[in-house]
Amino acid sequence: MDKSKHVKASMAEIGVGRHALQMMQLQSDKPFHDPHDVGAPRLFVANDPNGSAIELASGIMFDPLDPEPGLMTIEDIAASQSNTCRFGGHVKRNCYLSTAQHSVLVALLAPKEIDIQRYAILHDADESFGIPDFPTPVKKVFPAVKSAQERIGEAVEERFDLDPHMHKLVKVADRQALYLERLACKHRTPENEATWLQWLGNAPVPVGVAVIPLQPEDAYDLFMAAYERVFEQDLPITREWLATRKGFALETSPEFMPGL
Repeated sequence: MDKSKHVKASMAEIGVGRHALQMMQLQSDKPFHDPHDVGAPRLFVANDPNGSAIELASGIMFDPLDPEPGLMTIEDIAASQSNTCRFGGHVKRNCYLSTAQHSVLVALLAPKEIDIQRYAILHDADESFGIPDFPTPVKKVFPAVKSAQERIGEAVEERFDLDPHMHKLVKVADRQALYLERLACKHRTPENEATWLQWLGNAPVPVGVAVIPLQPEDAYDLFMAAYERVFEQDLPITREWLATRKGFALETSPEFMPGL
């Protein structure tokens, strides 16, 4: 991947001009088209009850059924992921665990090539724009939702210059993270242990790392720091770096966590 093509995707890139246009849209009952955005032929109608646009944390209006990569910012992704609880909210009391913290954990467990690390940090970003994730066992029976998420995922890949071929290289780490998160936030019973091991598949059970769930504000800060390290400094998420942050208990001896 050509790293020179990477541009930091923040709210500052969108600029006051586009935000002002959106405010004009909200104050008018007529269709409004951004004349400077030649790549967006569609029209927006303010206060349209039949429209599918939603307001993101930043105030940007975004249509998850017709995703525009240029409206995606890392701040909105961080806000959504830090405020989204894993396991559909079905966790032990006082054990809130966010998708933002999960994404950083996946990067820790994933291979350290920078293209894979970038994909790991944003592997769930498609869930941040109005189409939430469904628990894995039931997701397969909602093909329309899966299709909409895939379109958003393609927009994320375009916006953040991600290589789609990295997706399959992150899946093992994703399953490993799920297992560790279960240990932290789910009630463990012998009856469901076999099911969890089945979901883990052939991936080894990670050792030497434990999840300490963070509240949304701290999860947001962790995610943004991880994004800056991977995308701006071209450095992977490592045990040594993560040991300086909140959210995980790590065994620091190399032989305890080989390969991490």
